[in-house]
Amino acid sequence: MIALYARQSVERENSVSIQTQLAYCRTALGPDVPEEELVCYTDEGWSGGTTNRPAFAKLMADIAQGRIQKVVTYKLDRISRSLSDFVGILAQFQAHYVEFVSSQECFDTASLYGDLILKILMVFAEFERTSIINRVRDAYAKRTDMGLYMGGRRPYGFCLQDTVEGGIPTKAYVPIPEEAAVVQFLFAQYAQPNMTLYKLLDRLSENTAVSGTSRSWSTAKLRAILINPLYAAADAALYQYFDSHRVRMVDGPAVYDGTRAARLYGRSTHDRTLPDWSDMKLVLLRHAGLVPSAVWLACQHKLAANKQAGNSLSNQTSRLAGLVVCGRCGRTMTTIKSRRKDETCRRFFQCTGHTHAQSCPGIGLPIYAEDLEALANRHIAARLHGMGELLVPQMPTTSDPAAPLRTRMQEIQCQQRQLGELLLSPAMSPELLAIANRQAASLAEDRYRVEAALREHARQDAAHAPRFRLASLWDTASFDQRKAVARLLLAGVVIQPGGGCTFLWQTSVAPP
Repeated sequence: MIALYARQSVERENSVSIQTQLAYCRTALGPDVPEEELVCYTDEGWSGGTTNRPAFAKLMADIAQGRIQKVVTYKLDRISRSLSDFVGILAQFQAHYVEFVSSQECFDTASLYGDLILKILMVFAEFERTSIINRVRDAYAKRTDMGLYMGGRRPYGFCLQDTVEGGIPTKAYVPIPEEAAVVQFLFAQYAQPNMTLYKLLDRLSENTAVSGTSRSWSTAKLRAILINPLYAAADAALYQYFDSHRVRMVDGPAVYDGTRAARLYGRSTHDRTLPDWSDMKLVLLRHAGLVPSAVWLACQHKLAANKQAGNSLSNQTSRLAGLVVCGRCGRTMTTIKSRRKDETCRRFFQCTGHTHAQSCPGIGLPIYAEDLEALANRHIAARLHGMGELLVPQMPTTSDPAAPLRTRMQEIQCQQRQLGELLLSPAMSPELLAIANRQAASLAEDRYRVEAALREHARQDAAHAPRFRLASLWDTASFDQRKAVARLLLAGVVIQPGGGCTFLWQTSVAPP
């Protein structure tokens, strides 16, 4: 079948009517084409700026079903006034082996000339698409650099309020007191020792006065809130945290004074194969943070440590779960329960290479969990005794007398990086080089003084901090506490064939 397509957006005195367009299409086909092979599709009152037209949609559906072999129209713009849409439509015609003819422009895809014009149009359409993508990307980057609202769901704890930023209408985050109190509760609780996401979920469900009843919570939702810098007061410590991860910092360290919060862009599209976060950027916003940066950072370190620990940390069968390794094949050994004739149960470690993969002959004798744990207890107690007195970790506070020094240190480091790039420039004249060298020397002196002041603050904090002996608490520690300490001190326990074992210690927590 041959399709005749006509479109007229509005009825004007000088416009070509639907009937006239169809007559031109029939003339282009010639008198030899019988009327019964023609099918007319007409859209009256529809603009060419959109392809969402009823008759046109019916035409494309018939083409997809193989009913149409040729499409004839009055002019090219009857199909679409958008170049990208028009080329996409022609691509669909080609995919279904449909010829296209424009009666007034001598355009026929079956001819060599028509095929050449089609390829040229495709080149221009691709250029147009690329230009649009670049414009949208550049506009998005500019708006995010300005801290403008980019759409999406409102974050928990805030409502959206219309505002104007730099002459551009946008939305600002305004705290909702009830939800902001929940956010502060979450951060304060999770920063406590021995608090996990599951325990926090239970604590939240128990405290209905805080959590309310209108929201269903999960550990995933809790984690999404805890990792979001939108809730933190952006100060020098937060700047240093993201700068150390190679995040692109849109604003300089001088404006990270703790009076505003920040937003991280690029987390959802982050390339996990990268060794850092260099494909993300951090932008300061106008609203104030809900929690101190020290509390927020404590939660980040805790979340990162729990992620590295993996699922084995939740294994309640042994405090050494995930640490015991087969010395024959290198696979992890897991605990298995065995019931004896007297109805008592004993736990023992068995190589997963032997039980699961069946590629390892195993150790050759049972490694009872109670015996190995007792041996580990003695080794860990001796290790803790060698550590002597340790400082008691203190909860972060909102007042940090060293904050101005840390801000100044960030400024100096940023200026030194910029100055280093300038000194490497081949266009540096001797006069500019002399000025740059003097500036570098001045920055080095400032950095030395700031580092000395920071060391003095750290010394005074250590002198006034309470101390305790870990070894004295080991005997009364709970299962979870002993497991956490074992995870911190031990890198692994290697069981050798025959039953011998080797304790591998973490080098970062070696005793003094």
